[in-house]
Amino acid sequence: MKIIFSLIFILNVALSNDCFIKPLNSCRDGYTKNLSKSQIRKAQRSKENSIYNSIFNSFTSKTTHQDFINSFLKIEKINKQYNRCKLNPDNSDKYCLRLSLQKIIYYGYSRKYLDATATMILLSKFTYKKGKYSGGLDSYASKIHLLQKSYTKNQKDTTNYSLSPLSDKKYLKSFGKLKKLTPRQSTLLRYNYSQIKFMGKIMQDFEQRVLAINSGVFFDFDGDGKQDETYIFDEAEKYRLSVKLLKLELEKKSHTGEVFEGNKPDFHDLLVASSELGLINNEALAQMIEMPYLYEQKVSPWIKVGNITWEIGKSIAMAMPGINLFAIIPIVLVESIKSSKDKKNETSDLHIITF
Repeated sequence: MKIIFSLIFILNVALSNDCFIKPLNSCRDGYTKNLSKSQIRKAQRSKENSIYNSIFNSFTSKTTHQDFINSFLKIEKINKQYNRCKLNPDNSDKYCLRLSLQKIIYYGYSRKYLDATATMILLSKFTYKKGKYSGGLDSYASKIHLLQKSYTKNQKDTTNYSLSPLSDKKYLKSFGKLKKLTPRQSTLLRYNYSQIKFMGKIMQDFEQRVLAINSGVFFDFDGDGKQDETYIFDEAEKYRLSVKLLKLELEKKSHTGEVFEGNKPDFHDLLVASSELGLINNEALAQMIEMPYLYEQKVSPWIKVGNITWEIGKSIAMAMPGINLFAIIPIVLVESIKSSKDKKNETSDLHIITF
């Protein structure tokens, strides 16, 4: 009997690890720091509810949080609970919605209709008493859909569209999470799809600079259009200048009227955008995150990048087809560590999120 129970338990665990992309589940976000562990456990132990399942299955990339609320308030039991709560004049509408729908939201997460970010967005609508939330469930769902299409187009393999290394606990422990949000959540919640695509273009241009055969500066002393003196950069100088130009470009693009107006991306954002768009290989990225070179103290960024590139180049990953932006992943990783130390815990919570 014990053996049969064990086999059933193992089968259930195996099945629970499968994730199929849905309108509100990217299958890329397993970070639950913002969610109640006890609520998750209760939802996982709860019985299957065919009515809930049917409603969740009806959702599309255009479903708003209000559609979510309206759909479940049509259930007689839920509606009665909500109305009973409203009879007390001291109870706010947000409180009554939370009382009536919180278990359903966690049910949706436990059954993988929602990923962690979608769950967080829904809970934020009636969990916090203060704050102006402009983030919408439909905007997030739309980005999931568009990013998935970009990913499968660039990677040409849908099976690789799995949990992002940038939602991994080791990454977050080493790099520092942006207050209560992971870098991935922060990027997807702060930038729209067009801006994320533009970050991918910036990374591709950055790679071309880094891989340039020759680079340097020239001087025209008399203004006749001819180069009177040319200084060719060595590899370390090219690295430093390329990084400075990238920072300058991000600064300029955040000015009024530019693509990131008032919201300057950092190296975390560039990593997330490249990963979500399928421009970098997640296996190579995960390997690099594990490397001790990345966390060495009092070692110049250029040396760190060289060590990581050399080490990863000796592995099978180097020979894998479809790895794009390979040369610059170590650079952006190293620079993201530096920026993490400066910005750690600086980012505000969900009230700053815009789509």
